[in-house]
Order: sequence, then C-alpha cells, then structure tokens
Amino acid sequence: MEQENKYKKLFITYIAITFGVCWGICLLYVIFHDVMVSAFGEMTLTNPLINIALNMPGIAGLFIYFLYDGAKGLKNYLKTLIPRKKDLIWFPIIAVVMTLYIFAVRYVCILFHVDVPEMTYTPAKMFHVFLGNFFGETGMIGQCCGWFGFLLPYLQAKYKNGVKAGLLTGFWFALFLAPGYVFSSFETATAYPSYVAQMMLLSVCISFVLNETGCNVLFFLFAFWIAATGSKLQLYYFVPKTQLVQIGLFIVLFAIMYFAFKKKNEGKKPEEILQIFPDFIEKGAR
Repeated sequence: MEQENKYKKLFITYIAITFGVCWGICLLYVIFHDVMVSAFGEMTLTNPLINIALNMPGIAGLFIYFLYDGAKGLKNYLKTLIPRKKDLIWFPIIAVVMTLYIFAVRYVCILFHVDVPEMTYTPAKMFHVFLGNFFGETGMIGQCCGWFGFLLPYLQAKYKNGVKAGLLTGFWFALFLAPGYVFSSFETATAYPSYVAQMMLLSVCISFVLNETGCNVLFFLFAFWIAATGSKLQLYYFVPKTQLVQIGLFIVLFAIMYFAFKKKNEGKKPEEILQIFPDFIEKGAR
C-alpha cells in the first residue's frame, strides 16, 4: 500500500506539472493577452513559452523518473529509447500498416463522397514531403516521453488492462491539447471531440506495439509521423468528415490487433504481457 501511494503521488505530480504549466500559460494569454503578446509574441510555435508548454509532458515525465530513483531512474528510462535488436522488425511493420492506413483514408473518403484534394505531387515530391514531415514531428518526442513513457505504464500497472490504459492515455493526451483547439478557431473547436476519439484509438493501437518493444516511445513517434503525413501528401483534407473516416479505420485496426494479440498472449498473466511502471525500466537496466 505504501508503494502504491508513492506511485500515485508521482502520477498526481506528473498531471499537476503537465497541465499546470501548459494550461497556466494559456490562461495568462487569455487574461493578460496584450502584455503576454508584447513580452513573448503570439501563441505560435516560434514562441518560447509555447514550446515549453508543448514539451511539458516530456519534461514532467523525465522529472518523475528523477523523483522515482534519482539519476539512476532517469538513466534507466533513457535506456528504453534504444531499440532492442529483436524489436527492429516493428519499424517496417509500422511503416507498412500506417502507409496503408493513410491511403485507405483517401479511398474510403472517395467511396463516401467526402472531398479530397487532387494529387499533384510527383513521387519525388511526395518523398520529400514525407521526409520533411519527419523533422516536423520530432517535437512530438517531448510529448511521447511523458504520455507513453510514464503515464501508459503507470496506468497499466494500476489497472492491469492494456486496452483501458491505452484509451485513458489517449484521453489525457487529447485533453492536454484542448486549449490549442479551443483557442484556435470555431472550426477546430468543433473538430476537437473527434480528435479525442482519434487519439484514444491511436494510443490503444500503439500500446499493443509498445508492450512488445519495452515501451520504447520511438515506435509511437514513428507511427504518428506517418499518420500525420497523409494530409500533407494531398491524400485528404483534415476536416471533420475525414476524421470520422479515420476513426472508423482505427476501430478496424484496433479490432484486428486486439484479437491477434489476445491469441498470441493466450494463457499469460497481465504482468507477463504489459510494460508496467516502474518494472519496465528496471528490466531495461539489466
């Protein structure tokens, strides 16, 4: 019980820091807009405060591992970012699955008469955009280290249920980003509920992979990079109707992964399947 309370305090600390800093900055912009803009600029990615806010999940996650076991805890967690040789096969698997997904979104949109852009890019241009988006999404590493490096394994330890933990991780992730949707425009605000569903489904799908790969968050980053490239490749517009198509495809993907991994892990206890906090960093240290 004492250990459980200790881990619960770490969870509360993580949520308090992550949301406190990010939502606090947003609130300051609402209350003291002119002063904040004059001092730091508009709420764009060039604003240092916005960069700190967006990376706060990762900063808080690393801080939690330091609180847990000092420099040793931090070092053991960082070791999980080094892919194990046996896990490398997941990179081409993810590449194939997510590439099929972004093209499936386009053709399902066409099937249901959802507007899609005309594809004018040459294969060379598409490859250039594809690689360019990789560098554009590297900032997500700051998000991943918190949500999937700490919160997911913590929730899996708490509930002993990977599906529940994956869905809740996606919910917390989407909730954290709510100010960006609400403050941007009415259109993005109305699309936010669908975004929550998308993030929850993506999170629970990738949790199956993370439980196979020592909870290495680079695998989530790789999947997210490809998934986020679809609209940039002129495959579809990121609009509410397209989001519904994406949600439907994620549900199909989840069903396939759920039954595949259920069969693979038949007869095993949750502790043998799930990457749980803090055991997974201790295993990675050996």
